[in-house]
Amino acid sequence: CSYSADDATDGGGRGERANDGRRKREGGGIVVGGEMVVQKDKLQLLGCACTLIAAKLVEITPPTAEDFVFISDKTYTRKEILDTEASVCDALRFHLNFRTPFHYVDRFLRASYASSESSTSPSSAATSSPLSPHGAAAGGHLAISSSGRNNANNVLVRKMVFYLLDLAALEYKLVSKKPGLVAAAAVYLARATLGVREPPPPP
Repeated sequence: CSYSADDATDGGGRGERANDGRRKREGGGIVVGGEMVVQKDKLQLLGCACTLIAAKLVEITPPTAEDFVFISDKTYTRKEILDTEASVCDALRFHLNFRTPFHYVDRFLRASYASSESSTSPSSAATSSPLSPHGAAAGGHLAISSSGRNNANNVLVRKMVFYLLDLAALEYKLVSKKPGLVAAAAVYLARATLGVREPPPPP
């Protein structure tokens, strides 16, 4: 939803109606046409409410509204935080499900392990480490074993993928991209960076 300081309410008008007939909530502005309108001095309150919603979705033991009252140094009351939480859910029409690249990356990594060459040369001991003079850092190929995700080289690829996904999360132009596509691109780039290659075709 979008936020604006124009035509916002400070929450003092309980019982008033917005232009589209929806009730103004006491702590969190108003919802007009699916957009939430919030004053600038209520942005911290909005942040508390959004964090509370996110914690309820992903945390086993989420914080309570009282915790956010304490965090905000009692700037807002428990009722204001809960009212703003309800306003956010109303503005989003309770469409709170989401998908990120991290929902896809484990499946793509398993496919990467299965399709990678288990050894690269008779001197695989020298090339198995990307830090060795003959490894991926020197233009060689990284030996990947499909024996499991805990294999040392598989762990290295996994760490590289998650590093790339962390960088991608900061790129605004990737927000509109499909999360599965971003995850697949991270796996591909990690394999290319570390020199992972496909096994040769069977004779």
